[in-house]
Amino acid sequence: MDYEGRTPLDLPRLRPWIGHLIENYDALVSRSDIGYSQREIRLYRDALISISRACDGEFKRPVKARIRELLALGAASYALPAGAPPAESLTGQQVIDFGVCCLWPLAGVPDLPGTWLDVFLDVTHSAALASLVVQARYRSGTPEAMSPAEFGQAMTEVSYGPGIRNLLDDLADPRGAGCALAAMAIARTRYAPRRGASQKRVAKWALLAATGVGIDSTTAMSHVHS
Repeated sequence: MDYEGRTPLDLPRLRPWIGHLIENYDALVSRSDIGYSQREIRLYRDALISISRACDGEFKRPVKARIRELLALGAASYALPAGAPPAESLTGQQVIDFGVCCLWPLAGVPDLPGTWLDVFLDVTHSAALASLVVQARYRSGTPEAMSPAEFGQAMTEVSYGPGIRNLLDDLADPRGAGCALAAMAIARTRYAPRRGASQKRVAKWALLAATGVGIDSTTAMSHVHS
């Protein structure tokens, strides 16, 4: 993988990867390698199953939860599938690449519920990012379909920093997209942070694993301008 310019994965390519993660997770559980309560173990597995259904375009659950799963899936696709060299922060083009990966599943999933945009705005508080996703969805399936490179270029022309910072905060929050991201990180790395770790700590660790940088959004975005 080209770490200087990642290309986001489309949902048809992400779906088999999620299936592989579910197998990994079940293997960890069978070996008693996850030192969490049974409730937490089920929570993360249920998140993986739900993500796989999101890949299939199923929205038979609260829209906000599903949108967060798609955003977490995009974030996970940035570094988790192949791993990434560690870095102190996301800077320059890396921020653009991460943002494109996060948003690309939303740009491509068909038949989103009509309330998806309000939910997206509630998570990111970014009309600029919302406008880009709307444009990509409008052009999807046409001869003028937006490419990931074009999407990334369009990001550079808007104030993307605040929206990405808000998204990072949500990805590090187990009450937000953090639960879904943590489930994928545990299954991909075949590692669960030590027994007794809070869900908040696990979510922050997962964001570290997905981005390859520090978990604090201010540090990770230290070179992002509004």
